[in-house]
Amino acid sequence: MKYFFVFILFIIPILIKGQDNSNNKTELYFKYSPLSLLGDGVTNSIGIQLGLEYKLKNQIGIQQDIMYIFLFSHKNQNFFTINVNNINGIRSITELRFYLNKENQHLEGIYIAPQLIYQYTKAIRTQSLVNQDVNEYCIKRNVIAFHGKLGWQLVNKCRFILDVSCGVGLRYIASFNSGKIPDHSIDYEFPYSKDYDSGSKIFPSFIMALNIGWMF
Repeated sequence: MKYFFVFILFIIPILIKGQDNSNNKTELYFKYSPLSLLGDGVTNSIGIQLGLEYKLKNQIGIQQDIMYIFLFSHKNQNFFTINVNNINGIRSITELRFYLNKENQHLEGIYIAPQLIYQYTKAIRTQSLVNQDVNEYCIKRNVIAFHGKLGWQLVNKCRFILDVSCGVGLRYIASFNSGKIPDHSIDYEFPYSKDYDSGSKIFPSFIMALNIGWMF
């Protein structure tokens, strides 16, 4: 599945670029997010997030990021991390960006953007039973979030990109488990105070982003 999403991420802008018959020079902004190393932000996971921003026209760009989430086993887990035995997932981030400085040649400076996030993960956990047996079960978790963002992007003379932003909005989280034996234990997600294993709820949402990359 991860290879399919990476393929889609890169092939669509290339096809668009090949079919662009306008006089405007096509620009592609390839980016990497160091913050993706935090994984899904809930479990002992890690991620790799790559993205492309395509210049639709002056001061308007569309950005698509894909992040692959996988297990990261570390000994010193913090208090807010929910432990899983294994996890795999995908996060898709789509933004339509409007840059405010009309004098800039490239997509740079202050911008505003509506952002849509979809994330799916499948995790494996174990529970200890009263008779000291261990039961393994599966959790499928979906996240849908919408934010209004304010950001700033720099493209220097060497075409290096620095992109920082933040946003506020709403987040819907829904998780379902299969194979879990009912007990009284609950692992709350931070900072949403929701049971990781089951249930659904809408929360206020805040997001920060940092991307670095290269303009082609």
